[in-house]
Amino acid sequence: MRYFDLRQGVEKLIAQHDVHLSDERATRTIDLFVPDLSDTLHLGRAVTGDDLRAMPFAQTRHFAGEKAAVLAHLRGLEALRALGVEVPDVAAVPPYRIVELLKAATWQGRSLYDLWMSLWSHDPKVGQITDERFLQSAFYTDRVYRQEKIALLRRAVAEGLSDLLVAGDRPTPAARRCSRKSSAAMR
Repeated sequence: MRYFDLRQGVEKLIAQHDVHLSDERATRTIDLFVPDLSDTLHLGRAVTGDDLRAMPFAQTRHFAGEKAAVLAHLRGLEALRALGVEVPDVAAVPPYRIVELLKAATWQGRSLYDLWMSLWSHDPKVGQITDERFLQSAFYTDRVYRQEKIALLRRAVAEGLSDLLVAGDRPTPAARRCSRKSSAAMR
């Protein structure tokens, strides 16, 4: 596995380690990209496909992920439009906004952010999961533990974000702040 960060417009390898995932998996090299956790571009809330297309591809990938980057840039290709190929438009909720939402939302009295981060800071086998100890961690080595934690986080995120963003059948003020649409349009 290789981890890349985007620094001054250049992808930089920041960490690397060998992991054997499965004999049945053909992929041997996995590249992961550190998300942009700050609003350095001052884009604010949700980011449109036009915003993503305006970024260099490497920046789009760090900002919105591989699939959104590919779709955004394919949609912008005139040659495809000339051939009548219609590529669906994309939008993304930027990672920095997701972190804000996780910090604002609660589930059973805890912020979703704290619940999420405790997965890495309170592993039952190694305590704090680090680059050096992750291969020994319960999350990595114990399938049942990992599945239980994933199920818990899915439930907590679904319930916590629903409570934060929806009141009855209406969006909350927090939901309106997530959208590029005006607050009046969402009422």
